[in-house]
Amino acid sequence: MKFLSLKHIVASTVLVGVLFSHSASALLINSPAEKTGTEGVNVSFGGASVGVGYIKRWTERICKKKFGLWTSCKTKHHQSDKIDINSLSYTWSFGDGDSYSGSVSTGKSYFSDGADNLLVYIPAPQHAYFEQGLYEASLTVKANGSSDARNAMVMIRPSEIISSTANVCDISKATAISTGFGQLQSWTGSKTWKNQSGFLKKIQDTDIVFIKKGHIVYLPIGNQHIQVAGLCIEGSLVTAKNKLAQASNHIVLTANVIRNRGFIETANGKVGAMLDGSYHNATDGGTVSIFSGRFINEGEIGAKPGGRDEPISNLDLLDSNKSGSIAIDAFGGDGGHIGIFPNEFINLGLVSAGKGGDARLFNSWSQFYYGNAYAGRGGSVHVSARNLNESESSGNLAAGCGGTAEGIGTQESKFEAKAASWLDSVLTGIKSITITGRDKVFDIAGGKGGNLSINLGHLGGLTKGCDGATIDRVQKHPTVTEVIRFEPTVLTVDETTRLTNANTIYIYAGDDAEVDL
Repeated sequence: MKFLSLKHIVASTVLVGVLFSHSASALLINSPAEKTGTEGVNVSFGGASVGVGYIKRWTERICKKKFGLWTSCKTKHHQSDKIDINSLSYTWSFGDGDSYSGSVSTGKSYFSDGADNLLVYIPAPQHAYFEQGLYEASLTVKANGSSDARNAMVMIRPSEIISSTANVCDISKATAISTGFGQLQSWTGSKTWKNQSGFLKKIQDTDIVFIKKGHIVYLPIGNQHIQVAGLCIEGSLVTAKNKLAQASNHIVLTANVIRNRGFIETANGKVGAMLDGSYHNATDGGTVSIFSGRFINEGEIGAKPGGRDEPISNLDLLDSNKSGSIAIDAFGGDGGHIGIFPNEFINLGLVSAGKGGDARLFNSWSQFYYGNAYAGRGGSVHVSARNLNESESSGNLAAGCGGTAEGIGTQESKFEAKAASWLDSVLTGIKSITITGRDKVFDIAGGKGGNLSINLGHLGGLTKGCDGATIDRVQKHPTVTEVIRFEPTVLTVDETTRLTNANTIYIYAGDDAEVDL
């Protein structure tokens, strides 16, 4: 096995550096760096440079010969890039149960370090810890059948801004209070927030935010990460409206302490419609993921439905001749999803995912399209608390219903078989027979209900799922229901606990788990 000399080792920017030897059979990882951070605030791990090859250099001596003698010589220098690693995978593990994985393709993204090594960057993650203490983070890199890892110690200090037991709904402690200008406000708006003195301000990562009752604050468009120290919601916090022909909004909300007494909502998926002269299918409902040290929900957290996809409502625009003269497929948008990943979670209210959007190609026998109709899947609810002893739900947890699909998926045909001759009819006693057949020509599929994945210490109240439906104008098929999944270390239930509308309930428990049913 061939290893590089010390002059070929590449140091990482912060955490680790990974370098493959020129034989692409060994991984060398430098010593990790220690990191420090504050409870509830993102820690930046920096990026690592990974060796994927080297610059091969050689010289060529060219001489001319005249009358049998070498009269002049010159040296020509050559070089080429030698790539040993075309792709690699990596996993950051943060030491608190969370991890982040990805892959890097060398392609043309490699660069030289000035010492003949060719490198690629591994993206630098950020991660927030919600309890003070010492954590062991690591980076693992795999390529060409080899892997290696190094650890780094991360020291998280107590938050100087807010503790996990603080009452964030004490408005006198808030540093950013909603103003209610125009009622509908943007999270990043210049007139959305004020401080205790009444002066307008921009929101900061270190703010304790208070949304007053009756005020509606819209989160930014797209995939966004919002971070504050503390958050109290007595009004409404809503994701931005989704747009047709674009991916639905996904908001990641991080705070050391969150208390919801009002509403956290995502936006509806967009209904399928004509845009720029062509038909665009429906989009999914918005999704929200919440990370916190302590999260108390006394209100409602609701993901909205996926958009309906009903090309039949655009009959005049799509089909200028007559109903059924063209084929088109309908795809209902998936319901919005909800993910809650706190250290401690108390649910006294409602957490509900969005319904899958309907997919309809049939209004009546005079208004229909041929084609496949796939209704959207119901949104999922994923709740996973780290401190199970301090986490429970006595409220309601509900996955989204699957959407309804309606269309002409099966065609019925009849044909008549007659006796070949008069004699055959006399001999058999049969003059003719009518045969009826049914042929499946298109898929008509109702959406599956969303999944429920719950990791809490105590589960009371109502936990339910919901089916979609399939309407074939010739036949009706059953649909597959959702799954309710538990993954506890400690799980207790009480007399209020109800699990409904699910064909399958999984409870995963290790050898040391306590499950009291």
